[in-house]
Amino acid sequence: MNPSIKNFVIRHLVGAKANQIEEFDFSRHNELTLGRSGDSDVQFDPEIDTVVSREHGKIVKDGPLAFTLIDNNSRNGIFVNKARVKGSTPIQPGDEVQLGSNGPVFLFDVDPRPAELMPATRFVEVVKPTSEFVPAEVAAASPEKSGIGKQTFERVITHERQKSQRTLVASVAGLIIVAGAAFFAFKDKIAPQITNVVKNDTTLVTNVTNVVKESFDPEAIAKANIDKVVLIEFSSKLVHAPSGDDIYHRYETYKGIDRPIPVYVEVDGQIEPLLDLKKNTPNGQPIALQGSGSGFVVSKEGYILTNR
Repeated sequence: MNPSIKNFVIRHLVGAKANQIEEFDFSRHNELTLGRSGDSDVQFDPEIDTVVSREHGKIVKDGPLAFTLIDNNSRNGIFVNKARVKGSTPIQPGDEVQLGSNGPVFLFDVDPRPAELMPATRFVEVVKPTSEFVPAEVAAASPEKSGIGKQTFERVITHERQKSQRTLVASVAGLIIVAGAAFFAFKDKIAPQITNVVKNDTTLVTNVTNVVKESFDPEAIAKANIDKVVLIEFSSKLVHAPSGDDIYHRYETYKGIDRPIPVYVEVDGQIEPLLDLKKNTPNGQPIALQGSGSGFVVSKEGYILTNR
């Protein structure tokens, strides 16, 4: 055991515990169990992190500075730095662990992290900057930037928009003047036609109103459909198929009660009516029902429509 390490550190990145940090005493834990079980050291939410098994895996301390991640044959597997673990794999502080391909993600670490477990220094080669060589003839021939500025462009657009609006207003005014002149020129011919149209339309509206009233008149509706309305009566009963006898619900009379009482029995924890054949039931009621209702004949074949 390395005395410089005080705690295991689990930094949750994705999942129900995202942005949370858990710490475990390094000296008291030789392993950290992972799963949705209530006994797991690193416990995941049983309702949200459903891709995590109850006992998904564990991190085992093999030595002072050596750790192994073990997959407990979980259904969705374990990934370390996006690579799937087959059985077990060594793990280092700073490794990213994911439980299931779409499951929660956490960063494994220790605190404080010993120098031996610090990430290796990366060497970066510094390359001397280069500049592109452009021949003098090409540079001289390069065209200068041309075009109009933003403000100039906006002024052009505004001017054209105002010009279009003025043209539209002038066109509408011209149409109104022409229409007014035409009306005054031909008003004597138009007025009689308007009178006739109004008169004809009034007659048409009156006729339509009468038709609508007749269509919704209760007496007219009843008269038109009297031959289509039928009375429907129905009944059914429960029969013992082998004997053809009716099945009855047994009733019994009790002292002090002026009417028969239906009998019920308990069958497999359920309350059921006591049934028997009619010949064996001196006092009871048949398992039957009957009723009636109205219907409408809707086809020449005799089909009847009803809400019963």
